Amino acid sequence: MIRAIVLLLAMMFSSAGKAEEMSQRFSLFALCFAADMETSDSETGHCLQQQSLRFMLDDSSESSSWATHLKVRNQYFSDAYAYAPKATSPFRYQSLSDSYATDCGERDCSRFDYEVDRALYRWQQSQMDLSIGRQAVDWGSGRFWQPLNVFGAFSPTDIDTDFKNGIDVLTASWYPNPFASLTGVYQPAMQGEDSGVLHYRAQFADQLEGAALIGSVIDDWVVGASLEGPMGGFGWRWEMLARQSASDARSLFSIAGMDYQFSDGTVLIVEGYYHSDGVDREQQIPMVSDNMLRMANIRPQLASQLLGVGASKNFLALWQGSYLLLFSVMDDIDQQAEISLLQQVSLTYSLSDESDLLLLWAAGVGKSRTSEGRVRSEFGDIPWSMAARFRLYF
Repeated sequence: MIRAIVLLLAMMFSSAGKAEEMSQRFSLFALCFAADMETSDSETGHCLQQQSLRFMLDDSSESSSWATHLKVRNQYFSDAYAYAPKATSPFRYQSLSDSYATDCGERDCSRFDYEVDRALYRWQQSQMDLSIGRQAVDWGSGRFWQPLNVFGAFSPTDIDTDFKNGIDVLTASWYPNPFASLTGVYQPAMQGEDSGVLHYRAQFADQLEGAALIGSVIDDWVVGASLEGPMGGFGWRWEMLARQSASDARSLFSIAGMDYQFSDGTVLIVEGYYHSDGVDREQQIPMVSDNMLRMANIRPQLASQLLGVGASKNFLALWQGSYLLLFSVMDDIDQQAEISLLQQVSLTYSLSDESDLLLLWAAGVGKSRTSEGRVRSEFGDIPWSMAARFRLYF
C-alpha cells in the first residue's frame, strides 16, 4: 500500500518529463445536522468539518495518454457514528487507500484518509482506444438514477459530483462513425466471478439517442437499454436494466423522465423510478437495507417506486439555485400508507472561473430510526442539515 502511494507521488512530482500537466482541486466543506432524538442521547446538533485535496497529473500525446489522481482528506466530526468510513467498492481489485483516526473522544473524532482514485493508461487510434487501470465508467441517461450505470452511480443527493469514483478495469472502445460507440469493459474481481460488459450507444432519427447493454456483473447477468430525445418542446428519456442472479432470481430496474426549460431559463426535471426488488412495506426494509448492490450504489433506494422532481435556475449573473424533492410511499405495520420525503435546496455563487461557493439545506421527512437503529422509511432517518462548500481548482 505505502509503496503504491510512494510510486504515485514519484510519478506526480518527477521532473523527468516536462509535458505533464499538474492541477489540483481543493475543497473545504462544513456540515451541521440536528440529532435524531430517537437514536441519540444528545439534544444538540452535530457538525462535520472536512478539507480535501485532489492532486491530478495528466499527460497526452497523439497516440496515448495517462492520468493519476491522489485524493487526501481530513475530517473532524462531533458524532462518530454518523460518519463511519464507506465500504470499499467491489470493483476495485486493490483498495490503494487507508484511513487513520486520531484524537478521538467520547463524542468527537478526527480522521485522515487518502486514496488513489485514478491511475490509468490509454492508447488511442482514429477509430478505437484501449485503456487499463483505475478509471471512471459512467453510463446512463437518467438525471437522478441511471439503471445502465452497472458499476455504481452517484446518489441524487450527492453534493460532490465532479469526479466519479475510479474502478479497476480494462476497457476497449470502437467508434464506427462520429455518432456511435461500442465499449467493452472487463473487471477482474478480488473475490467471486469477474465482470464483463458490452455497451453500445448511437444517435439516429434526428437527435434521438439510444443505448444497449449486456454482460455479467457481480455474478449476475444484466441486459439493458435506453432511449432519449426531444419531442413537443420536452426532453424525454427512458432507461431499464434487467438482472438475473446465479440463483435465477430476476429483477427489473427502470426510470422514465422529462425535462423542460421555461422562457426565463428555469429548468424543470421530473423522473419516476421503479425497482422490482424494492420494498412496499416497512416490515420488508431489513431484507434490502444491507444488500451488497445497495451498498455499492447499484441499487440506490429502498422503496420499489419513487418520484423525483428538480428545478434549477441561473440568476444575477453569478448565482445558480436548485431544488430537489424525492417522494416515496410505503405501508406501515398497520397497512396504512406512510409518505417519506427528502428536500434539498442549494445556492451556488461563482467566485471566479476556477472557484465557487455552495450553500445547501436538506431535510428528510418520515419515520425515523428506532432506538435499536432500525430504518423505518426511505428518508425519515436523514437529519435536518445545513452545509457549505468552497471549491478551488489551481
